[in-house]
Amino acid sequence: MASIYKLKNSPNWYISFVGPDGKRRQESLGTPVKGIAKEKLNELRHKIDRGDLNLSVRAKKIPLRDFVAEYLSTFCQPNHAPATYQLESIILKNNFLPFCESQNVTALSGIDLTLMEKYKASRKKAGASPSYVAREIGVVKTAITKAVALGKLLKSPFKNLAGQNDLKAPKVPQTRVRIFSHDEYERLRDAALDARWAALITTAYFTGMRSGEIQHLRWEDVLFDQNRIVVCSHENFLTKDRKIRRIPMAEPCRRALENLPRSGEYVFGSKNGTTPFSNRSNFTRDFKKIKKRAGVDMSLVFYVFRHTFVSNLIMANVPLSTIAEFVGHSSIRMIERVYGHLIASHKDEAIKSLERLNAPKRPAGLIRVTA
Repeated sequence: MASIYKLKNSPNWYISFVGPDGKRRQESLGTPVKGIAKEKLNELRHKIDRGDLNLSVRAKKIPLRDFVAEYLSTFCQPNHAPATYQLESIILKNNFLPFCESQNVTALSGIDLTLMEKYKASRKKAGASPSYVAREIGVVKTAITKAVALGKLLKSPFKNLAGQNDLKAPKVPQTRVRIFSHDEYERLRDAALDARWAALITTAYFTGMRSGEIQHLRWEDVLFDQNRIVVCSHENFLTKDRKIRRIPMAEPCRRALENLPRSGEYVFGSKNGTTPFSNRSNFTRDFKKIKKRAGVDMSLVFYVFRHTFVSNLIMANVPLSTIAEFVGHSSIRMIERVYGHLIASHKDEAIKSLERLNAPKRPAGLIRVTA
């Protein structure tokens, strides 16, 4: 028999039931609303009646700090780009773990929806933006999913009895992306500190490559005979999605690269191209100098070149699937979400073009017909 109840020291409802192994279990339903608790109770009863409830033996308690260290070193660091790993490490080790310990949660199994709601509130109070908090929630959810896959947790504490995810990231206000105009691009290119930076800016404008991809671009990946740039992982660099993509070179990009000296392995490398331009602080510092010299809005970061590339292709009526292939997205969903306003306006323009094409032509003059 299954029933719901409340504890004096918790706002949430709990459920008590006997599992298929004959053992009684008590679990938090993660909600203070009695109506929702009753719905989950009914879902559980239906699962028991159908024989769909399959619970294994309860896993032993695993120290949360040990799991975070293992997860970061075993799964994140070897498989993610350095910048991504650094962000995951900051979120889990510097933000999430200290918060959990402040709430007396030291075991992996102590993480639940109530804790996560408190965490979201604390991060908001600390001044973190909704988009950053959403990123944090995503990192924690991915770690918990891995814990379940490894058998360190019986099930995700964020999923209800119907298998739906109850942990929601904060809604991020959708804003229109800012892009560089062609005039701003030319001013940035002309204000470049040297020929290398001028070619780098031109490459970013005409390829939409991420800054890390450009900084680690090798001459062997610039195929002049095929008029393509190959973006791929190599010994000293991992792309974001680990996949290979090929981007056609526009003529200005090709000319800029052809005019660069090829003294080392890396196109935009330091020390005569022998090492990649991988010092992010120097890269950001130099780009700020160029923006100031060009008289361009100082708040616009290098990533705006990527937005500009995608926006220009959309306005040129390039198919979204082709754009996704160029920028390394597995589907067009991200493009539709970020650039939806551009896509909508071009759909309107497409209909207007159709109307103009099918508009009745006015007669040149009247023709008099005589009997």
